[in-house]
Amino acid sequence: MKTAEGAGAIPVYADRSVDAPAPEVRRVLVIVHGILRNADVYFSTGQKIVQNAGEAAAGTMVVAPQFLTQTDVRAFHLQGDMLGWSKHGWARGDAALGPAPVSAFSALDAVLAHFANRERYPTLREVLLIGHSGGGRILNRYVATSDGEAV
Repeated sequence: MKTAEGAGAIPVYADRSVDAPAPEVRRVLVIVHGILRNADVYFSTGQKIVQNAGEAAAGTMVVAPQFLTQTDVRAFHLQGDMLGWSKHGWARGDAALGPAPVSAFSALDAVLAHFANRERYPTLREVLLIGHSGGGRILNRYVATSDGEAV
């Protein structure tokens, strides 16, 4: 992602490719992990929510961004452009500690901007943001301070 603050990457769990056109996607469920940064578990929860909703969830894509810490990036030997925040900083919307000072809010902006691409998602009508624990904190702060309609 490229932002005014710099460029970097965050991992994203998704139930289909985020790089290919998805004309069947009408709704995106973005689920943000808690302080344990276990996006894989939250992604699975999102998939279960969609599965349990049955036909009402047709056309729903599940996405779970992963806010890593600098420790995670080093421990897993991730590529050099992978953004890493302090342990609690990502949930406050702070700037990443490296490789660029991209705020966690800007990372969320980039996720939403990705889904605003009408060539890739021509039938998308709604994006739902769900978070728990630290994920709930960042989303509350994000919606209170951002201009999401501008995306």
